[in-house]
Amino acid sequence: MKKKEKGQYGYINYYKKGKLLVTLILAIMIASIILSMLLAFGDTGRIGIIFAILLVLPFAKFLIAYIMCAKFQTMPQDVYDVVHGQTDETDMIYDLVITQTEGMHYYDAVCVRNGSVYALVLDKHFMQQALANSKYKYIVHLYTDTDAFAKKIHSIGEPNDKTKLIDQYMREQILTFCV
Repeated sequence: MKKKEKGQYGYINYYKKGKLLVTLILAIMIASIILSMLLAFGDTGRIGIIFAILLVLPFAKFLIAYIMCAKFQTMPQDVYDVVHGQTDETDMIYDLVITQTEGMHYYDAVCVRNGSVYALVLDKHFMQQALANSKYKYIVHLYTDTDAFAKKIHSIGEPNDKTKLIDQYMREQILTFCV
């Protein structure tokens, strides 16, 4: 598994595989400790069971992280090919799972440029509340059509020096909301 950074294309699949792998390893460790205690002593009333009990908390943490993101998938490669290259890649963020008190929202691609956020949402969730508390008030444009999104981000003009810094700040802010 090649490491993917948060915001790169394919990150959500990488994240899920990592969480599932650790979950399975911890489950095997817990089961092997319990089985070895049963086989060796005939019961689990020994001090060794404490190790299994201590492994249950990290197991639960990784299992919940996997379950929360299990329904989200990286956008198909053909959609990525349409979007990729329409603008400078430093403006793009992919595979965003934003957590809020209202729930989790998935965004296939987001372009932050010239004081606006352009989000491709193939399953129609909304991101306005996530950015509402930012110190910079960005306009959020949501697209459910890949071609319209690609055409729009291709037509965005070059940012000036001031908006480049603000855009970078907003990309960092958006990534802090994400899993």
